[in-house]
Amino acid sequence: MTKRKHQPTSLELDRALDRIYTQIAQLFSYYYWDATIKNSVVSTVGAPESDPRVLLVQNGIVSGFFLTLRKLHEFFEGKTKGRALQGDVFASDFPGFQSAGGFLSKDDFTILHKEIGHITIPEKTGTDISGEAFQACVAAFERVTEFLNYLEHKFISDERKPRFTKWRSFIDESMDAYRTAFKSEQDDADNPENSPENSKDHTDD
Repeated sequence: MTKRKHQPTSLELDRALDRIYTQIAQLFSYYYWDATIKNSVVSTVGAPESDPRVLLVQNGIVSGFFLTLRKLHEFFEGKTKGRALQGDVFASDFPGFQSAGGFLSKDDFTILHKEIGHITIPEKTGTDISGEAFQACVAAFERVTEFLNYLEHKFISDERKPRFTKWRSFIDESMDAYRTAFKSEQDDADNPENSPENSKDHTDD
């Protein structure tokens, strides 16, 4: 990427790290909502998943997840000199890091931009985005891993290592849990007779 007018200093990049960690961690917001939080909310509210209060929270999480994808895509893709603003931070700003670029195709990015910035006619009914969300996380995580490896070995000071390690552990553990949960979901879909629901039904018989 062309060196820009407002190139962040090393100190400014260091100050931006917590925001970068948080944005990366938000890749898993939809997973945690769907896997561990939604049922508790439904139980607490005492209403079905279609209750407006539940849908409001879920739609906010989905919108936030889409926005995170866009932010991280642009973080790894970088911006041209004319479009980069003072205060913006991109992966390529970090000295010695060679960013492989964004992780979304042009078509995917256009769809994402419409989803975030416009009220659109849905392509299908329902709110489930589990398959798309997982695939997007996998694509983003490849770039994230490269960047975190760089930070660990070439940028983070010893003083900042404990905080980095805490964030990286959470991010890696979240991706591992997401992979396991998604694989289990796919296995159940491929073999419905082995799903927990069917097993329970047979037990009840």
